[in-house]
Amino acid sequence: MDGANAWTKFWKITFPLLSPTTFFLFIMNTLYAFFEGFGLIHVTTNGGPGYATDLMVYKLYRDGFIAMNTGFASAQSVVLLLIVASLTLLQFRYAGRRVFYGG
Repeated sequence: MDGANAWTKFWKITFPLLSPTTFFLFIMNTLYAFFEGFGLIHVTTNGGPGYATDLMVYKLYRDGFIAMNTGFASAQSVVLLLIVASLTLLQFRYAGRRVFYGG
């Protein structure tokens, strides 16, 4: 690409080659944001003072395994599944268009 500036080279050459990896990391980091905080919260604050550091995953654990309210915990898990699945589908719909697999 003779005469192209760095910005054009990035968007026309580099980014299309990196787009499958970028898309994979985009999906995985979204899932990581929902589920990975559990261990850190459980070890450090155990829910925090007055449940200040409570996440939906930690609340699900507390309701299902500590309080043994399994019906409510299963309803929370279905809601969490719907939230994560809808975010993932949105990412596949809108960010998946930009992915170039070569050919």
